[in-house]
Amino acid sequence: MLKALLLPACVLLGLLGLGAASLVLPQPFATQPSPVTELYFANPNHLPGSVSPGHTATFEFSIHNLEQRTTSYNVRVSESASGSITTLRQETVTLPTSSTTTLQQTFTIAEPGQEVQIQVDLLNKRQSIDFWSVAAGGSGVG
Repeated sequence: MLKALLLPACVLLGLLGLGAASLVLPQPFATQPSPVTELYFANPNHLPGSVSPGHTATFEFSIHNLEQRTTSYNVRVSESASGSITTLRQETVTLPTSSTTTLQQTFTIAEPGQEVQIQVDLLNKRQSIDFWSVAAGGSGVG
């Protein structure tokens, strides 16, 4: 019985120019994307997990601004080893909305066998990424 009533009603609406679109109810709330920042290693499969003692290692990290506005980021890169923390870099980076920047960072591990944790922080966003590296192989600066 319901099908018998719906078909003539749809035909009548079509004839009146009201079409199917008029049957769609408006959503009470528009969904807005959540503001977010992406922090990641640019080449995660090529992080320097092992470094010759005294040699410089390099890695890159990226910041992608999806905050829907120009945003400044307080960036800190640090090295933790044997209970001490050394700041390798601290700066403010400002990015327009939908922009990405990739920054290069170097570090050196002096002592053979020493393990260090390298950490990148976006201090004002409470985000961080890190990896471990060890001084392996022979000693000496080269």
